[in-house]
Order: sequence, then structure tokens, then C-alpha cells
Amino acid sequence: GLRLAVAKGFTKIIIEMDSQIAVNLFQQRDSLCFHPLAALLSNCGQILRHFESWDIQHIFREKNGLADCLAKWSQNLDLNIQLFTSAPVWASSALADDLLGVTRGRLICTE
Repeated sequence: GLRLAVAKGFTKIIIEMDSQIAVNLFQQRDSLCFHPLAALLSNCGQILRHFESWDIQHIFREKNGLADCLAKWSQNLDLNIQLFTSAPVWASSALADDLLGVTRGRLICTE
């Protein structure tokens, strides 16, 4: 995703992810030289140098309905990149909910 943003000429990005652990690891990437993901974290940090500004944030999965909608849709696709210049019509309600801050519930197994 970062390489694609660089290739498309973006100068400012906000990275949102639903893993607080991954956000924390990334924010501490310079001090994690022996962590199994250190090389990946370092590579992402190098790519981010291409941007004028960037931010990485944790977002609760329940508040990221568009990402969930796109992930479910992509399960039936071949492995390749799908680019959208605007939100697909079938995902517009998820986008609207996200912009309004609507939280979607999800079921989790507790046993």
C-alpha cells in the first residue's frame, strides 16, 4: 500500500489499522532490531520518507466498515491490485457510516 501511494504521487497519508499492537511496534521500530518483524518495519519506515507528512493511527475494527466491506469483497478475487478512484456504489453505505462515526457490532467467540 505504501509503495502504491508513492507511485501514485501522494505526498501526505494517514495509515489506519485495527491492530494497536502493530501501531505500537511501528512507532517503536527503531528500537526493535531483534524483533521478527524488524526488517518489515524498517522497510516501511524507509518508504515513508518519500512523504511530506504521514501519520499512523489505531482505529477500532467496528468503526472501519468500509475496510471490512472491501476485505469481504476481495475474498473472491484473484491476487492482484484493484484500484478505485471513488468508493464503489455497493460500498457507499459502509463509507457513509464510517464518515458519520457509526459503530458496527461484531460477534466474537469467548470460549
